Order: sequence, then C-alpha cells, then structure tokens
Amino acid sequence: MQAHLADAVPKLRGLAEFAEEHGQQYGRIESVAKVAGDLRVLDMTKPHVRSAVRQTEDAKALYTGDVATDY
Repeated sequence: MQAHLADAVPKLRGLAEFAEEHGQQYGRIESVAKVAGDLRVLDMTKPHVRSAVRQTEDAKALYTGDVATDY
C-alpha cells in the first residue's frame, strides 16, 4: 500500500459519516487519491460508496474498484 493510503480507512469512514449527516448541505463531498498514476474519486454523497467505505479494510481496493470513478 502506498504511504498516503496507510491511514485512509479511518479517515474515509469519518468522511462517510460526515456525508451521511451533513451531505444535503453540500454540492459535493469527495475523496480523491492518486493510485497507479491515475486520480480516482470516491463520491461520498452516494449511499453505495458510503456503504463500501464502511465495509472495507483496504482503501486502495476502494479507489481501484467500481465505487470510484476517474477524476
């Protein structure tokens, strides 16, 4: 795992919780990471993304999987 992703899971969970509670007040709540040379984004306003974040132990898998999109 890349160094910038080492503590990402707890941070992503916090952001997902924030989005769940306050997301209606914002146009976007996103987490962006550079993975394998590409910028990928997790859109925390989407329920399926928040669900995936709650269930994962591997941040890189989120960014390289189907819940992330290209930035």
